[in-house]
Amino acid sequence: MGLLILSPFLLSVRTGYIPLITQFYYLTDCEDGEIDPKRVEYTKLLTWLWIILICLILFETILLSFFAPLEIWSLFTNFINYLIILIFMLLEFSIRIIYFKQWLSPIVFVKQLILIDHRQLIKKNIS
Repeated sequence: MGLLILSPFLLSVRTGYIPLITQFYYLTDCEDGEIDPKRVEYTKLLTWLWIILICLILFETILLSFFAPLEIWSLFTNFINYLIILIFMLLEFSIRIIYFKQWLSPIVFVKQLILIDHRQLIKKNIS
C-alpha cells in the first residue's frame, strides 16, 4: 500500500516533471494565472518531505515486520503511522497558514483536491 502512495510522488520528481504538490498548487490556487514563486519552491520542498516521510514509514514497517512482535507491528501499521501522517498534515497546514498568511478551510481544501481534474497530474514541465 505504501508503494502505491509513494509512486505518484516519485514519478513527479523525475527530471522534466512538475512535483506532485506543485501540480496541485497550479490546479487549485492559480486559476487567475498568478503564480507565487515562493509557493512553487515551498510545494517542491513539500513533495520531497512527503517522499521522505512515506519512505521512513515504509522502512519502519518493514523493520518492525522482521524484528518486532506482531502486536507492535500492528500498532504501528494500524494506528501510529496514521497518527504520524495526521500530525505531519496538521503541522504543514499550520506552517502554510503562518508562512503564507492565508487561511483556507481544511474542508474547502479537500473539496478542491477532490474536484480538480486528476488526469492533469504527473505531467511534464513544458517550461
